[in-house]
Amino acid sequence: MADAVAGTCRGKGAGGGAGPAEDLRAQYARACESDSPAVIAGFFEALLAARRTAGTGAAAIGVTREDLAALCARHERCDEHGVTVGGRVGRARAIARP
Repeated sequence: MADAVAGTCRGKGAGGGAGPAEDLRAQYARACESDSPAVIAGFFEALLAARRTAGTGAAAIGVTREDLAALCARHERCDEHGVTVGGRVGRARAIARP
């Protein structure tokens, strides 16, 4: 599966420092290197939480909208049921939690 999704992430995030942005950069790098839908969805959950709590978005870590779209498409290809990131982060996860 790695061959099918290789090269999805063009950048690994830019910048430095500590705090929410640094954590997001690390999670983005892990998501780019992983074929696990859970790891990719985890990055998007962290991105959403950072946006809500600290106002930190993808642009703050040097990730473009196109990079996010490619990572979303990769998640869908890797997910055994073809579920989108929006389905996992926005709805399906909340329903599945006890």
